[in-house]
Amino acid sequence: MIYQRAAALARATTLMAVALCSTTLSAQEITLGNVAVADPWSRAMPPNAPNGAAYFRVENRGDEPDRIVSVRTDIAETVELHTHDMEGGMMKMRQVESIEVPAAGEVLLKPHGLHVMLFGLNQSLVDGESFNLTVVFEKAGELDLTVDIKRTE
Repeated sequence: MIYQRAAALARATTLMAVALCSTTLSAQEITLGNVAVADPWSRAMPPNAPNGAAYFRVENRGDEPDRIVSVRTDIAETVELHTHDMEGGMMKMRQVESIEVPAAGEVLLKPHGLHVMLFGLNQSLVDGESFNLTVVFEKAGELDLTVDIKRTE
């Protein structure tokens, strides 16, 4: 009986360790100066979808604000910074010139919020694949990311 409990505990501990390692390995964080970008992802789209979006978390570990001033990638004809605003009872997407990242703070680019729009896709956003994206900060400079494409429900 004691052996069975010990074996079950060992299996549970091993499974937890594997799960934690898997989560840690799938998370990506790239640092440039005081800025860190983590977990870049994009939603998988149907093969004929003309547009897509990219999302990530930006942390400013410095004591001065910075801002994302542009983003570029080879997979789309046009790349823009966007937000969603409630206007007249309807959610509308609009382009923004930059995204402020406060000193000692963070900004989350996510669906239905701030995000990167990819217009005129020249390749499909296929689940399990990835693409390169360069984020340009006013102070920190250029940061190259690998954006993971995943299916979401």
